[in-house]
Amino acid sequence: MYKKHSVCLILPAYNEEKLVGLTIEGAPDYIDKIIVVDDGSKDKTTEVVKSYKQKRIQLIQHGVNKGLGAALSTGYKIAKKEEFGLVVVVGADNQMPLDELHEFLDPIVDGKTDYTKGNRFINDSIKDMPRQRWIGNIILSVLEKPVTGYWRIFDNHDGYTVISKKALKTLDLDQTWKGYAYNMDYLARLNAAGMRVMDVSRTAIYIKGVRQSQIKVPKYIKMALPLMIRTFFWRIKNKYLKKLF
Repeated sequence: MYKKHSVCLILPAYNEEKLVGLTIEGAPDYIDKIIVVDDGSKDKTTEVVKSYKQKRIQLIQHGVNKGLGAALSTGYKIAKKEEFGLVVVVGADNQMPLDELHEFLDPIVDGKTDYTKGNRFINDSIKDMPRQRWIGNIILSVLEKPVTGYWRIFDNHDGYTVISKKALKTLDLDQTWKGYAYNMDYLARLNAAGMRVMDVSRTAIYIKGVRQSQIKVPKYIKMALPLMIRTFFWRIKNKYLKKLF
């Protein structure tokens, strides 16, 4: 429990045998449940997770790789059903420091927002981000402002997030985007539902010699552009046109 709020941590994982253990070990004691969604890993990710005998850990295995958004949806459905007050998402690649989690939780607990997300661009650690990813994130964050409807946030594709019970209830998890770029889809849906979103400065961790993020920026942008157009019109229809007619 965190300040009388139950907390669930979701770890989507795909071929993370080297780093999922470190991520689990970094989870604060106040986290009530850790849901690891192994999205069809071909390495020993499952075996590593099973080696941790903590009662709060629940392992879910996808028989095949369904996509990052699908793994998140699986975890969210469990957290939604069990009615957790605060639901945290970080990657299983140990890039997102859980010792900073309280900074994501407090704005929601204090009633200032419904959803918090990381922003590495307001943290000094941004200098450690690989140049290609730095440029790609800037381009995507600018292009997606009209898509999501949130003009005052940045670093839209940072995967460090916390959602409130109230905001999670607004999401139709059967309809959310199941691949990469799920962040944009979730933000647009939250905007259409009138939810408040806040950026939180967070440290980016990059370990030299260890593969972490599996995203290829040029391929990611090419894939995301059609989704931007689709998502923009979905948000306009659901936030404005449905109310008019």
